[in-house]
Amino acid sequence: MIQTVYDFLFFLAGVFLHMSLLHFFSFYETRHHPMIARAKNPYFASKVWGVIQALCGMMILVFGKYQFGENIPTLCLILGFCFWAVFLGVFAGRRYCNNAENS
Repeated sequence: MIQTVYDFLFFLAGVFLHMSLLHFFSFYETRHHPMIARAKNPYFASKVWGVIQALCGMMILVFGKYQFGENIPTLCLILGFCFWAVFLGVFAGRRYCNNAENS
C-alpha cells in the first residue's frame, strides 16, 4: 500500500517536471493559461510557474528518497513525464483545431 502511494507520487513528480520544462521553454504553449495571461508580465509568470513546478517535482523526489535505476519508481517517473506530454498533445491539438475553425 505504501509503495503504491510512493509510485503515484513519483508519477506526479514526472508530471511536474514535464510541466516545468514546458513553462521554461515553450511560452507559446503556456501563454493562454488563465493564471499566466492575467499577469502583468506573462513571460515572467510562466518562468515563475516553471520554477514552482520544478521545485514540487524535486521535493517529491528528494523526500521520497528516489534512486534512479531499473526499478518501478523510475518507470512511474518516466510514465508521468510521458503521460503529460501525450495529454497535452491531445488537448492542444483540439484547441488549435478549434481556433482554426473559428478564424
